[in-house]
Amino acid sequence: MALYIMIRKIAENPTSAEYAFGTGADRLGQLKIDKATGAVILVESAPGDEKGALYYRATYKIKQHWTAGEFPEATCWAS
Repeated sequence: MALYIMIRKIAENPTSAEYAFGTGADRLGQLKIDKATGAVILVESAPGDEKGALYYRATYKIKQHWTAGEFPEATCWAS
């Protein structure tokens, strides 16, 4: 089974960036990454993501960008 998670930046300031993530425009959660430390926190779960599968995958992808010094406007996780 293929899985595609869209990830879109919704806010950014000098210390953090916030992203919406999910499998569709009407099923989005939110996460926030600290630019200095790379710590990611869940702001709001995506509907239907009780086990956190979407959140953990979106976090993994955002941490990859953070490691490269990037805070992209949009990215995705696909398998």
